[in-house]
Amino acid sequence: MAVSGGKVTQIYVCCSCLSTSHLEVVGKKKIARLVSLLRHASKPKIDVIVDSALNVHNIASHLERESESNDLALGVLIEINGGQNRCGVESRNEESIVEIYRSIESYAGLTFRGLHCYGGNLQHVRSPAERQSLVMAGPIAAAERARNSLAKIGVSCDIITGGGTGTFQFEADGGVHNEIQPGSYAFMDVDYSLNDDGKDRFENALFVHTSVVSTASSPGERTVVDAGSKAVSLDCGPPCVTRLDINQGLSGSIDEGFTYECGGDEHGILIHSSDMCGKVLNEGDTLRMIPGHIDPTVNMHDWLICVRKHPSGKDFIVEDTWRIRGRGPGI
Repeated sequence: MAVSGGKVTQIYVCCSCLSTSHLEVVGKKKIARLVSLLRHASKPKIDVIVDSALNVHNIASHLERESESNDLALGVLIEINGGQNRCGVESRNEESIVEIYRSIESYAGLTFRGLHCYGGNLQHVRSPAERQSLVMAGPIAAAERARNSLAKIGVSCDIITGGGTGTFQFEADGGVHNEIQPGSYAFMDVDYSLNDDGKDRFENALFVHTSVVSTASSPGERTVVDAGSKAVSLDCGPPCVTRLDINQGLSGSIDEGFTYECGGDEHGILIHSSDMCGKVLNEGDTLRMIPGHIDPTVNMHDWLICVRKHPSGKDFIVEDTWRIRGRGPGI
């Protein structure tokens, strides 16, 4: 398993603990940072993902200028469009795939490593059967076509990578991909839990803590908390409040008594339902929420507070704090 498609800042942070990372790098400044990372990182094997011969040329040219006695080397994977129409060469465009491969092989500092074919648009197809069918017809079929195009000229692929938290099992079993790259499974979020099989494999492990700041407006009907759009990502739907009576809210058990609505940058509005069962919230009370989308939510914060259940089973203790060093736009 590898980290793939990450921004350069993330790879800088992770280089001390990764064995392999794949990333897309376009533009002079980013390529310069990549070359700097190659010079200073001792452990990880870093590959870049490309979908044009021009990008191959730009990366190779900078690598040649900065390399001393050809001491810097870089693996390259060709990005294949798996159906999302985001990045990638069309899998039926055999001419372009071969052209990019030959461009890679024409530079001494570059080594062709294989193919990258990922279907990000399929991760949240709710039905597992439908999701599997779309993965087979999309990323798996596209990767196979691209692989076969290269096989015609006698080229094999050491790596064919793809698959996320929602689809990795299908790529793993599909007979084409030999590397997977799920990430959200480590924490999980509301959007993944809405998949029909979303709660079967992985549990929620990350929660945003928020405090009640006002109950003055329509008491008993809504409560205002201090987690707005600067604290939780809303691009894949709102967060969900967890039940405080189960593991102090540190579980995947949703409190059906509240529905979150964005109140702006600094505020969230919790709409009460008939399931409140007499619960009363006061100013200063702390609640826990599962983010709607884990990746951009983590990207907003500076620290992860790691907790473990006390041996007595009655409370949680802080085990460690982790700085989120790769946060931000990563430009």
